[in-house]
Amino acid sequence: MAAELVVPDKADLKSRVQDVLGDLRTVLSDRVLSLEEALEDDAYRLGLGMQTLLRLVQAQFENARKKLSLLSPLVALERGRQRMADLARQIHVRLLHSFELKQADFNKAVEKLSGLSPLNILARGYSITFKMPEGSIVKSVQALKAGDRIKTKVHRGEIVSHIAEVRDHGRD
Repeated sequence: MAAELVVPDKADLKSRVQDVLGDLRTVLSDRVLSLEEALEDDAYRLGLGMQTLLRLVQAQFENARKKLSLLSPLVALERGRQRMADLARQIHVRLLHSFELKQADFNKAVEKLSGLSPLNILARGYSITFKMPEGSIVKSVQALKAGDRIKTKVHRGEIVSHIAEVRDHGRD
């Protein structure tokens, strides 16, 4: 009986071993599940980190490409061409404006001169008389005598005359 008390029952031992094995399976299963979840989390974070790093590298690459393109001689040349074209347009507009102002000034001067033109004075009814054959302008009756030939210029033509008589209404 003492041996029975000292040696556990086989069924009891088997049951205990199975309980321990079940507990061990549960612990191992929980541990494996926990490790799988940790591995999935780590893989997810690693993927996010790689995507972020890739975006950062792409942004740096794009910035470097833009800076490099701004330093390109072709881009600088194109900017210079554009600047020259803008300046040429500005010069053209300013020259055109200046020409228009000068044209207006010229037209005003022509109007003033036109008002002083002997031909326009003739159009208002005045005339110019020349002593013939010299063609000198007659400024007073003292330059003429009976029998002289004169030419009178009027607005649309000339009159050639012989003087019959000269009358002096001079002021004394």
